[in-house]
Amino acid sequence: VNTYQYTFEGKTIKLGNDVSLAKTVGEETVLWTPVGLYIKGHKIDIPFKGTFDGQGHTITGLYVSTNAENTYASGLFAQLTGSAVVQNVTVTGYIYVHGVGGGNVGGIAGEANGAGIRNCRNLCDILLNKVDGSLGRVQINAGGIAGSSSGTIENCRNDGTLRTIAPNDDIGTMGRVGGIVGMSDKGTIRGCVNTGTISGGISRGPEGRHGMGGILGVSFDASLIQDCYNTCLLYTSPSPRD
Repeated sequence: VNTYQYTFEGKTIKLGNDVSLAKTVGEETVLWTPVGLYIKGHKIDIPFKGTFDGQGHTITGLYVSTNAENTYASGLFAQLTGSAVVQNVTVTGYIYVHGVGGGNVGGIAGEANGAGIRNCRNLCDILLNKVDGSLGRVQINAGGIAGSSSGTIENCRNDGTLRTIAPNDDIGTMGRVGGIVGMSDKGTIRGCVNTGTISGGISRGPEGRHGMGGILGVSFDASLIQDCYNTCLLYTSPSPRD
């Protein structure tokens, strides 16, 4: 997708075995480049529009580190758009976001724009480290499954932790953080479970709706949550800085 700018629309990709993405060069960990790039500074916008079927397999060693100033979406997939579907896959690893800016981050997908995510499980830990959108009045959306969604997420589970570290003593991370989805805009979340701990500070400034939740951080325009439950510990104050 990223190399040839091919969206796989109308195509199905099936995972035949468990896959490890963990690689090192010398002592350095090789980072994963999310499928379906959205890089703001370089005007790269290549969403994934096909079907990815993990067939019950696990992808381990997913390590992502991005700067919020440049990269708009992060996860196994950056962007899922339209008829895209991701299903039947488990991911493990670590996702780290830092810098001045906003965007979307999730274990399965950063942004699911009208797309479907089904029967997926996230075991990645997600850290928003001093992400500051206060100058540009932008927010970051983070969820165990998807950062933001306007599609349908069903029968998914998050067991990874989500943590924010405030950029300074005066303002928390400007964003929306949820165990399943950070921000839903007319989306549906059905039959999902969150057990992952959520912690950190969220700004209450005037720049938009911000919040944390076991299933969903913030809902816009009649989003639906149905048959979901949360067993996580939720820590929202004080805002940890280390």
